[in-house]
Amino acid sequence: MKLSAAIAIGGSALAASQAAQAGREPFGIMALRPDSSLQFAKVGASQGYILINLRDDDAVCEIKPWDKVPSQATFYINDGVLYLYTNKEYSTDKTKVQRLFVDLSDAGQGRLGYHRLADIIPDYCEVNGWKVDKTGNLSFNGNELIACPVPNKGSWTIWAGNATATPGGNKGCLGFSARTIPSNKPVPCEYSLFPDRIPSHPWGRDGPS
Repeated sequence: MKLSAAIAIGGSALAASQAAQAGREPFGIMALRPDSSLQFAKVGASQGYILINLRDDDAVCEIKPWDKVPSQATFYINDGVLYLYTNKEYSTDKTKVQRLFVDLSDAGQGRLGYHRLADIIPDYCEVNGWKVDKTGNLSFNGNELIACPVPNKGSWTIWAGNATATPGGNKGCLGFSARTIPSNKPVPCEYSLFPDRIPSHPWGRDGPS
């Protein structure tokens, strides 16, 4: 890594940590895992999944007709809960707010997803425990995240709250640092959900199509 890039990331980390701890300050997430295809990859959201190197952006965003949909998702933390940035006013409308959860069931094994607040999720889906440390890295209950490659798609699913190196029976999984990057001009988006999906059953390993 060039010195200038290292300095930039270091400065962003401090700003991100301070902003995130203040609450409701939007940020993007960049994966850090040297000597792997995860290094500097962006984190996105689609069909109820949180993924790295998401190929197809199907979010509906508040942008001008000629602008492209952002290539990465925007998040914020409030009281230890991680949300997707869906509106500038931080609406409490449960049909609009999208919240992340970690499926801690034996079947879910820490799979990371999101849902609308209006959709009830099982008790084994944990939503609280997110924090940004002083280096700007996002963690769940003090643990770093794990990424597993989606076969033949180039993207990676994300898992949390699980010590196993092969969650969901996946192969080639890697731990990574989820570096938060402050969003100076965040774009509100409504991220797609798989039709009628409520996390009450195991997900397949291949992620969204």
